[in-house]
Amino acid sequence: MSNEIKIPGQELEQAAANTLEHAGKGLFDQLRQMFGDLWAKTAARRQAEALEITKDIAHRGQLNRMREVVAEQWKYDLLSLEHAEELRAKQQELAESARRRIVSEMAHEQAKIEHIALEAVAYSQLSSDSDGERFVEEDWLLRFFKYAAQVDEASVLDVLSKALAESAMASKPRISNRALDSLRFFDQRMKSDFEFIAQKIAVFGFLHRDHRFGAGEDSKSLDDFAGLFENGLLKVIRQRHINVDFGHTDVLFSYEPGTTNEFEIVKLTQLGAEIFGLFDERFRRLQHAKLTQDRAAWASLQAEFGLTSEFSSYLANTTIAYTSDSVGLGVTVLVAQGAAKSAVFDRVKPPNGGPYGIPTSVPAEYSSKGERETLTAFLEQFSHFDQRASTALQGRNE
Repeated sequence: MSNEIKIPGQELEQAAANTLEHAGKGLFDQLRQMFGDLWAKTAARRQAEALEITKDIAHRGQLNRMREVVAEQWKYDLLSLEHAEELRAKQQELAESARRRIVSEMAHEQAKIEHIALEAVAYSQLSSDSDGERFVEEDWLLRFFKYAAQVDEASVLDVLSKALAESAMASKPRISNRALDSLRFFDQRMKSDFEFIAQKIAVFGFLHRDHRFGAGEDSKSLDDFAGLFENGLLKVIRQRHINVDFGHTDVLFSYEPGTTNEFEIVKLTQLGAEIFGLFDERFRRLQHAKLTQDRAAWASLQAEFGLTSEFSSYLANTTIAYTSDSVGLGVTVLVAQGAAKSAVFDRVKPPNGGPYGIPTSVPAEYSSKGERETLTAFLEQFSHFDQRASTALQGRNE
């Protein structure tokens, strides 16, 4: 028995070496194939294990992502719930605010209605026309208060109180639905402008379209009061004649048939006259005086509305500016004699700036010194123009 120490594997290595020498490469190829198959199986097994591991990792990743998605969804749902709660709280707050506003508006409207009603009762008790009562329909009252509740201007509320009181008086006109509707849009500025213009128009019933108010930089034209036209209170009309009434004397300017000239004037509309009658009782009296031919009352009320010598002179000069170069302009001066009128002057003005020839004094009755002065101031402007026109004509003839 040999005492040589054998190393494990050494015999196999030696055997392999001898076999390789004797068998050549055939065995080597077999071994290579054997180990190739072994490594192929090992590789396949490892690939399968790797695939399983990959699938497991993918599955775990998917689970993790699902958990993350679910967590995000829960977080989103939680935020949505919180947002919905906040939104619900805001909606409740808005609803409460709207409720308070509506209640406040209703209380304000109720206060205005009560104010109008109480003032109407007080006006009825003080009015001398309250004896002749008139039944007021319920639907008219409902409509009246529906419009009245939308008015904020205090002075207009007082006018509505008067209108309500008059609705129950047989001798007074009842305010129309259109006037009620229009009064909703009156503020303090609009009311002030309307009363100012209406008082000027009330004097003679019209103003020339290019009438100006004031002088210098502060002067205004009717174009500065466009809102009164837009709201249907004033109107511009073109007509062939104008009549300037001075109590007991009328001065009529009219274009003859066949001429193309017209006057462009501004008047109160029917709506404007109705509302102004509510604002100023004197205007109703003035209309009544003209209708009944009460010339003394008419002249007195003209003075109350601002008929002065200056206003009269201005109207004369604007009329001259309109008509001085006109063709076919007839001028007539009528004087009241009792209930009738008689012409004390009637002629057609010569063309091309010729003189009017209107006398500066007429044999008329006068209800006051003011009536005579304003008429004289009007007529004198035409006399002054005639003097200038005569001088100019003489210069041309020479």
